[in-house]
Amino acid sequence: MMKRAFSGYKIITICILLMFIAIPAVFAASLKQLPSDQSKPITIDGIVQAQMRGSDHFQVKAQLAPDGLTRDIYYSDKNKLIYGVNDYTDEVFAYDEDGEQAWSYTIEERGYARMLATENAIYVFVITSIFFEDVNDIPAVLYSFKPDGTINWKYTFAEPHQDYDFPAIHIDSKGMVYVQTKNSIAGIKDGKVVWEYKNNFNIYDLFSDSKGNLFFETNDYVLYKIDAQKKIQWKKSIGEGRLALLSDERYIIHTNHLKTAYIDTKTGKTVSSSAIQTKIYDGKLMPNDGKGNRYEPEKLDPYKMPSGNGLVKVDESGKILWHYKIRFSGYSAVRSVASDQYGNVYFNDNGGNLYSLDSNGNERFIIIVKDKGLSYFDLYASPKGKVIATNSKLGLYRIERKQ
Repeated sequence: MMKRAFSGYKIITICILLMFIAIPAVFAASLKQLPSDQSKPITIDGIVQAQMRGSDHFQVKAQLAPDGLTRDIYYSDKNKLIYGVNDYTDEVFAYDEDGEQAWSYTIEERGYARMLATENAIYVFVITSIFFEDVNDIPAVLYSFKPDGTINWKYTFAEPHQDYDFPAIHIDSKGMVYVQTKNSIAGIKDGKVVWEYKNNFNIYDLFSDSKGNLFFETNDYVLYKIDAQKKIQWKKSIGEGRLALLSDERYIIHTNHLKTAYIDTKTGKTVSSSAIQTKIYDGKLMPNDGKGNRYEPEKLDPYKMPSGNGLVKVDESGKILWHYKIRFSGYSAVRSVASDQYGNVYFNDNGGNLYSLDSNGNERFIIIVKDKGLSYFDLYASPKGKVIATNSKLGLYRIERKQ
């Protein structure tokens, strides 16, 4: 009788231990949530438009720009200006941190404008939409603005860029703009084509390193490296996913949701990650904690759009380190995601609610708006952690830590 009791006790103990080892949800239970009573209303003209949790340590400045959603948001730590494109009018603008307009420019060409910003220049690429049948033969245009809004130069392409999406485009650290044209990759600087690589590839992505080497991925998921003399150094079949250079430019990180691989930029071979500097340049292109772990939506649907509930942190082996679940009814899908140099992550959901978590998955602040009828809300997090976001209730707004 005693033997059976003791044996049963051992089985129960083992089962309990296995539960703690096998169930990943235990990590989610340990994530710290901000209490609902730590909420502060955000008002515009005396009307409550949103709620903020985490107001003990963070503050909001709302309605920094006129009505309308903003896309392609960029904040300059150097110039202390917020840049963007009005989603309705294609007006390019800059505002200071208090909402005073620094400058604006209305794009003359009819089409769709995309802004790409750096600390030293603002670039606006205008293509003719495939839906504008009456202007389908108008060439694409590339603008370069100084940070103060003065036009540096304007380049008109030789042929239209009519498509469902923008062609691959990349700006290097020296101000060279690489862009796919009908039959080449063109390097444009100071308003002139100074470099060109003739090809018939349909290019999905491209980027360069500081030595002038260019990397591009074709739509059949083959990655190429060509040097400044336009010679192919290597090519590699990689499958679909995202690409980014790591901090020492020796390796490329290739991710497909939870999967991670590293490619040696010299040889094109897949390598072990043991000696790799894992700091990634761009926290919006590849949101990460600076230690080799990445932030991803819980799931992707068949069209590679975020699905599931909330955000996960995943290591390079694909192991989920924690899972943050959105707890507001009716909202679960992650939209824009970005990270800062400290490993904090920021993301919107499908209702425009904005979240920030630390690298351990604990809540730092939440902006609750529960927007309706829209599916995409842009945001930008500077390396130092200043956040600019947008929704139809608050317009363009910024969040920063209280002094």
